[in-house]
Amino acid sequence: MIFEQTVLDALEAVEPARWEGEVWRVVLGARNPLLANTTGARWNPRDTAALYASLERGTVLAELDHLRSIQTPPTRRSAYRLHLIRVRVDRMLDLRELGLLESMGVGPAELAADDYSSCQGVGGAAAWLGVDAVLVPSARIEGNNLVVFTDKQDPDAPLELVSTEDVVD
Repeated sequence: MIFEQTVLDALEAVEPARWEGEVWRVVLGARNPLLANTTGARWNPRDTAALYASLERGTVLAELDHLRSIQTPPTRRSAYRLHLIRVRVDRMLDLRELGLLESMGVGPAELAADDYSSCQGVGGAAAWLGVDAVLVPSARIEGNNLVVFTDKQDPDAPLELVSTEDVVD
């Protein structure tokens, strides 16, 4: 994938920061919650390994409800499991400021769109620059998502599963 120079310049202007804390992640059934997505999603192009999680429990549940709303037929909410994961990343970019995202071609419409190309251009460029995570606004509610590029993460800072619970219908 070729990245736009304006996106690369904007990302390089953001000071990377270390971030450590707990995040929420929902996965279907017994799927490993620490397994990264490599097929592509909102912030990662295909073959860029990314683990999606939310800083707030309500945000991850809103993301789940949106996912279910576009499924035909929707999977039962109770088929999912909610996981709390401890994360440490050393080079995270905070991209939650809307003006910054807009300067890279990701406005509110692109953030919420089912066409992920604008967001993938930003996330893919961040991973290409060696960043191990981006902190981004949720497209669903006022909340925050952490996208960890697991192939870039320090091997001495593994993801750690803290707890698991069933999602209630």
